Amino acid sequence: MDNSGVHGTFNIRFIATLSIISVLLNLVYHFFIMLCIKYDRKISFGWKYVTMIFDFTIVSFVLLPTGGDKSIFFLIYFVIILSNGLRYGMRLVLSGLLTFNLCYLGVLFYQYYPDFLIADISTESIKITGFWIIGLYIGYLSRRFEHLHEEVEHYKSILSKLPGNIEPDE
Repeated sequence: MDNSGVHGTFNIRFIATLSIISVLLNLVYHFFIMLCIKYDRKISFGWKYVTMIFDFTIVSFVLLPTGGDKSIFFLIYFVIILSNGLRYGMRLVLSGLLTFNLCYLGVLFYQYYPDFLIADISTESIKITGFWIIGLYIGYLSRRFEHLHEEVEHYKSILSKLPGNIEPDE
């Protein structure tokens, strides 16, 4: 196989099309959030999952013409799990890790179809295991931050009940 991609070509049109679709859908999501804020509506927690799944899917499609399992764009998976994990916590991290497994396995199946003989299965195992370790650690850090935030709020409420209390800064 040629090193320039799964099918031997780096298809810039394919990458550009995926980028445009991604930008357009993110703009639609942004306007949806703005409308919810404007009309004081609550945004469903499920949208966070939908956007993360979409991000993993787009990255998986980008991997196909850029080298598959050897693509430099594999690192974008880490950016997705880091940013979503720090913002939304452990539950989203776990679903993100499962989504990553499905998407990346799809890339591997596509790349190595029909015989499914992965050239270096140990490297792929290390990549997937490393991704899980980093993802779980980010989820842990996010949960720890939430716990510390709750603790600070608890101490603020105790301080506000003391006589002669000056309101703590927000």
